[in-house]
Amino acid sequence: MELRPIDLPRDLTPLGDMLCDTFQYPENPQWSVQTDEKDDISHMVKSFRRIWPLMRVAQVLAPSLRDMFRGYVAIEDGRIVGVTIIQRHGTTNAWVVGTVGVLPGYRRRGIARASLAKSLALMREHGAEKTWLGVINGNTPAQ
Repeated sequence: MELRPIDLPRDLTPLGDMLCDTFQYPENPQWSVQTDEKDDISHMVKSFRRIWPLMRVAQVLAPSLRDMFRGYVAIEDGRIVGVTIIQRHGTTNAWVVGTVGVLPGYRRRGIARASLAKSLALMREHGAEKTWLGVINGNTPAQ
């Protein structure tokens, strides 16, 4: 498994596809990404790709945006199979772990743990003093 920093905008489309497949929970269907949500995610990814050049300029000009959409992707079999997405909370030294996900066929192999560990190290390198991670109540494997 290769872990590398998220590379936007290159990773946007594969991440959008991967996340829709990742967040499927047959044992708890209410947690799963629904069909209409997949369409929304696809539309959001396409929109974000279009405005990415403006986002890069905004990140240069606005300190609060510089640490947005950071994290690591796990690559196996030539595709993204896992991700941890982090970002700084405004201009504070607090960070938020927004997403941790691994495709179902690649779970229970330490991919989430490895990408989260790399992301935590990156946050510390950037002065993190606090980190938040939310988990769906009842998602025991994630807790």
